[in-house]
Amino acid sequence: MNAPGTLHNPFLFEPDNRTPVTVMLDPATATRLEAAMAEHRETHPHADDDALCDLIFSTGLHCFEQALKGMRTATTCPEGSTHAEHP
Repeated sequence: MNAPGTLHNPFLFEPDNRTPVTVMLDPATATRLEAAMAEHRETHPHADDDALCDLIFSTGLHCFEQALKGMRTATTCPEGSTHAEHP
């Protein structure tokens, strides 16, 4: 049963309720991904591919959320240009 206010996700699988994600990478992005994974493996030789993929995805999601937060705080100056408000 879903918690109140949540949507049912048919892609969640037991026992860990993870959703599979597929991405399409162009050759340049695939090369960057492989290089980054190889670099991570040099310092973390026991990291498995699932953990590494989770780290990459969660890092990217965090960066995207921060970008969205920055976009929400952008305002228009009297001159018509935009800038981010700083606390």
